[in-house]
Amino acid sequence: MTAEPTSLSTAADDHPISSRMWFLDRRTAWYLGALLIPLAGYGIVLKIIRIADRGELPGPIALLDQVSSDLLFGTGFGLAWMVIFATLGRLRFGRPVALVGLHLSAIIVAAVTTAFHVYYLRTGSPLTLTRLTSAVDSAGEISGLVAAELQPTVVILLLSAIGYAVAGPALMLRLLARRTGTANPGGGSRRPPVAAALLTLALLLGAVYSGPSSPSYFSRAPVLAVGLSGLEDRAATRPADLPEPDMISPPVGTKLVAGAKTEQRNVVIITLESQRAISTAPYSADPSLTPNLAALAESSLVAEQAYAVMPHTSKSLTATYCGIEPPFDTRNSESGLDEPEGRGVAGRCLPDLLSEQGYRTGFFQSATETYDQRREVITNQFGFDDFAGTEDLPTDGFSEANYFGYEDDVMLAPSRDWIERDPSRPFLLGYLTVTAHHDYAMPDGFETEQLADDPELNGYLNGLRYQDRFVGKVIQQFKDLDRYDDTIFVITGDHGEGFGEHKLRQHDNTIYQEGVQVPLIVHDPQRFAGGERITTPVQHPAILPTVTDLLGYTITGGKYRSASLLSRTARPPVMISCFEEARCLARIEGSLKYIHHYGYRPDEVFDLATDPGETRNLAETIPADDLARYRAEALQWRRQVDRMYDDYRNPPPPQPR
Repeated sequence: MTAEPTSLSTAADDHPISSRMWFLDRRTAWYLGALLIPLAGYGIVLKIIRIADRGELPGPIALLDQVSSDLLFGTGFGLAWMVIFATLGRLRFGRPVALVGLHLSAIIVAAVTTAFHVYYLRTGSPLTLTRLTSAVDSAGEISGLVAAELQPTVVILLLSAIGYAVAGPALMLRLLARRTGTANPGGGSRRPPVAAALLTLALLLGAVYSGPSSPSYFSRAPVLAVGLSGLEDRAATRPADLPEPDMISPPVGTKLVAGAKTEQRNVVIITLESQRAISTAPYSADPSLTPNLAALAESSLVAEQAYAVMPHTSKSLTATYCGIEPPFDTRNSESGLDEPEGRGVAGRCLPDLLSEQGYRTGFFQSATETYDQRREVITNQFGFDDFAGTEDLPTDGFSEANYFGYEDDVMLAPSRDWIERDPSRPFLLGYLTVTAHHDYAMPDGFETEQLADDPELNGYLNGLRYQDRFVGKVIQQFKDLDRYDDTIFVITGDHGEGFGEHKLRQHDNTIYQEGVQVPLIVHDPQRFAGGERITTPVQHPAILPTVTDLLGYTITGGKYRSASLLSRTARPPVMISCFEEARCLARIEGSLKYIHHYGYRPDEVFDLATDPGETRNLAETIPADDLARYRAEALQWRRQVDRMYDDYRNPPPPQPR
């Protein structure tokens, strides 16, 4: 006795009675059901897990509203393949083609559903098409990040979903054949009725709808949420009710002019990775976590409300060194590699300006140079003469801090050698740390403390302790070299870091204080002896004019958008954008913070003076006209910056004379 074949293409009819299921033979119907029903159930189960993770259990109607897209998509997706098989099955090679298409589409759905689920649980943000494609494009750069996120449970979940999409139905039919004693319970298919195709279309269109109880990116089935994100982003960033924004003139022709008070002193800018203000002295009540920064702040100019323009490292470096907003994209266009004539940054940056005044310029980072094309950004765009990343530093005796680089102390000896190489000239020296970056693993030999119950938060806080120690070592190195008194130090964070305070983790889309407020300390041994404070909100672009102001230079040939921290002129509201397009914007004026979520969720207003943790949304108490003005100002600001870069990179052709 031989086993019956289990191939889907078998067309024999062993069961003439009830051998059809609607317009398919029973074997095909069972095969499709064995694949598509578990696939739909998989998406619904993951959605329920995400709902539970939000900590707000909805009522039955709200729950149905939040899973309705998954139900409709799963049903429509399954019915679509029934129609396809019934249609193509009548052609000579139709069934093999349909079979291949079925499994490929199921693999894609399973993979996207799993990736969306894991990404949302890890960050609190939705996975978008832009994020997905940029991850694929930079797969080599973020391989360490991916490896860090691929925990055993994630790997098992992903492999199980894809594995079932590949082989599950065949195994299920084989099992069914053993139990029923037949391997071929089916007959030929027939042409599907038009009603089936129309019903399929209606179900899939219905799945696009996102109900009122949750943001669209959360309510929609993951495949639709990812697939439609690009269209939604483009529509959201071009609101029909607002006019075209005014043009901004980028500071591309600026120069420094020396005056009677000009001093060619050294400048050191230390950018601390993921250093949020709420965990840093003097912003936090506890100075024990960052004692070196606490001590420096006592004799420094301290901005009490300092913010990143965009909570992403490369963007913050652009704002810090170039005095302007960075390009608002996720493709790292500030590198200029794929831009016309290499036009990455729409302005002259501090290293370039100081080089014309005889300064040496060098930049050191303890992270790899490959991520975000850092070398190209630092040298080609900012104008630094020298650059050193992990690939250039002697790492023997030092341990890796995380998947991006080594512990920050690896920069100390090489930067000391660089300083001593030409002691006759002033210099601009930049440092970028990496130890506090996700995945918050501490270097070997660094004694950690128990600072939080959350293991990731605990690792992060210990990373801040390490970075504070690094700042102390840099200051001591300058004292040992007898260069301390003649050096201006600027210490800031590139962005903050979220640990679920507002159901968001990490930084790119964390628009709340933990993600965007950073320390900003200007330490000049010749000034600010008793310490000074700036209470109005400021941002990274203020650093360039502050440094040139302290050195006694005048900026000519253009104007930077931010005033020096030493200026007493009135400052406009601070504007902040999330890293991903059309995700969120913030406007801060005084202590009032407005957050625009592009319709994904209701807009928010917080009074940071009385509610620094942003727990009470005051939007309902704000006049509608004021809310409309806040929204318009935030949207027009971002559109202005977009237009500035578009005009800078694609100037109109010269007019014939």
